[in-house]
Amino acid sequence: MSTGATIRVEGIERHFAAIERLSTRVARRIIPKAVRAGARPAVNASRQAAPARNRFLRRSMNLVIRRYQGSVYAVIGQERGKTFKTRKRIKSGGISGRNMAAPIHLVDQPVAPHVIQSRGPWLAIQTPQGKTYRRRVQHPGTRGARFMRAAATASRQQSESAFEQKLITELDKEATG
Repeated sequence: MSTGATIRVEGIERHFAAIERLSTRVARRIIPKAVRAGARPAVNASRQAAPARNRFLRRSMNLVIRRYQGSVYAVIGQERGKTFKTRKRIKSGGISGRNMAAPIHLVDQPVAPHVIQSRGPWLAIQTPQGKTYRRRVQHPGTRGARFMRAAATASRQQSESAFEQKLITELDKEATG
């Protein structure tokens, strides 16, 4: 499940009129730069808002620019499969025991209680008493931190101004140079 946020910059139509007058090649070069600059404050805010318990999640968050049907999008998420070097071995099992960040959707969104069925003969579960083996386990569910939406709304003003500033500077560079 993805969490989306849309930022629309009001009063910037005069700049887009200047882009319309430029060639499409120049516009394809300018707009992604402005989108990247506008999304950077949201990435920083989401890193700060991520739960501190999962230290790898903050470091795995990144920004990618995508183009689709004539539009340019900034996708904020995490790098898949990224592992981290640590000074000491983490004793917990699962994803954090392999020095990987937990998937962002499992931390951000709530998870309903459900049964985890073994795909093989047994599930190995780490408990305070040691390892136990079961064929099925009842997952209690989680509330979800919901930090991505909060970060997007908190950084909205900064993102809009960063987008506008970068767009203006790139348009000035193209006009003068």
